[in-house]
Amino acid sequence: MTNHEQYVILIVNDNKQIYSDLHQAFSYANYQVEYTTNECQALDFIDFNLPDLIVYYAKLYDVHKDLDYKLKNSKDFSSIPIILIDYDTTEAEIVAGFKHGCIDYISKPIFAQELIARVNSHLAVKQQIKDLQASIISLQKAVVEIQQKNIDLKQMMGKLKIASTTDYLTGIYNKRYAIEIFQEHISNGNNIEPFTVIIADIDSFKSINDTYGHLCGDAILKSVVNTLKSSLREGDLFCRWGGEEFLFLLPCSNIEKAKVFAERMRKLVTSTLYKCDVEEISVTITMGIAEYSDELGIEGTIKKADDALYKGKRNGKNQVILASL
Repeated sequence: MTNHEQYVILIVNDNKQIYSDLHQAFSYANYQVEYTTNECQALDFIDFNLPDLIVYYAKLYDVHKDLDYKLKNSKDFSSIPIILIDYDTTEAEIVAGFKHGCIDYISKPIFAQELIARVNSHLAVKQQIKDLQASIISLQKAVVEIQQKNIDLKQMMGKLKIASTTDYLTGIYNKRYAIEIFQEHISNGNNIEPFTVIIADIDSFKSINDTYGHLCGDAILKSVVNTLKSSLREGDLFCRWGGEEFLFLLPCSNIEKAKVFAERMRKLVTSTLYKCDVEEISVTITMGIAEYSDELGIEGTIKKADDALYKGKRNGKNQVILASL
């Protein structure tokens, strides 16, 4: 005998002959069978229990409007298979039963093994649908989790991108990213228009650190960066080149235009007092400028700007020096 105790079969029937035949048929299986003889009993039962399958006497099913409405319109009951049973019915009545949502129809004579086979088949289909719905829910949850992981991954990649291209102290681009952008600028053919490189260095910065401490030095470094950023045009590249050195890449600017830009920045820094705790500190910067040429290349242009910078340092600092051609 197959164990079907987990399944509850509700029978709604007031026909004694049908009851006898059903009782005999279900004795071959180990289902939990609940018998009701009218609509009220059936409604009371389903208020507290959820049957897996209903066997309904066709004559009652046609007149039990309240039970019929509840079975059709409740989310909990709409998936319950309903088998109609009768001994004296017409083709039209059978068709009407299927239109009402029944999935099977049994007429006289009732063969016990056939009935159980039909019940087993409908319950198996119901279980497959339930399993499929559970799989769909699991799949939907998995999709949501994957989408969230993708969002998290993009956010993490964004943070890694920022970390790999940004100077941790000042928040501006770092040297590695500046070189990358410089190379892209050349490979994209943007060197048709003149562009220049400026290297700037805060004068006597070691003395600031030695006098006021490294925390103060870091604070001044960040404040000077903010001052320099205020003069940038859209499209200008500004990065920390190393220590207290900075690099500017100025597209569409020849060396003379770059000099005007650099002098404006130098004067702006010189005229600003930078606070550190209770101290107000004056800062100056020296700048070297070189115009890019294919002959010099990236490294050659940067070296010429760097050489001009250190020429300015040797000449007394706080000045802008143009690289010699």
